Amino acid sequence: MVQMKRLVWTGLLLLSTASAINVPLEGWTSLTPTVWVSEGSSCLLRETQHTKPFEPLATREDADAFGRKLKSALEQQKMKDVSTESTSRLNQWAVMAVYTMNSQGKGYYVTQVYLSEGGKLRTITGSARITSDDTCAFKMREFLRYGAY
Repeated sequence: MVQMKRLVWTGLLLLSTASAINVPLEGWTSLTPTVWVSEGSSCLLRETQHTKPFEPLATREDADAFGRKLKSALEQQKMKDVSTESTSRLNQWAVMAVYTMNSQGKGYYVTQVYLSEGGKLRTITGSARITSDDTCAFKMREFLRYGAY
């Protein structure tokens, strides 16, 4: 992963230091170190470093347990077609959630990876409009499933 200085907006403070995501998808453009958009702007990737403590998921069982809690929480927030899966990363497990949501009257496919960085929650979120015919959604989901860390 390419090391870059990253600015993360957290209320009124800007925090920096962590490495920003490297998106090796052809035709994608970095809008900021933490936001990427596909060619034609049909898909968007956003990396967020949260302040919430989040210990690394050391085992698949830990990831599966977190995935069940996450699925329930997303369904309570009215997300639709929610599924989660545990996925291995370099030295920890991550959880990938896939769901659909509505925002401002438009439907979106969302894929979100949850993992720990420095004991804090880090998410990498990809979204695409449901009506989009662009193939970027498939490529984005594969990147999130296997390559994003």
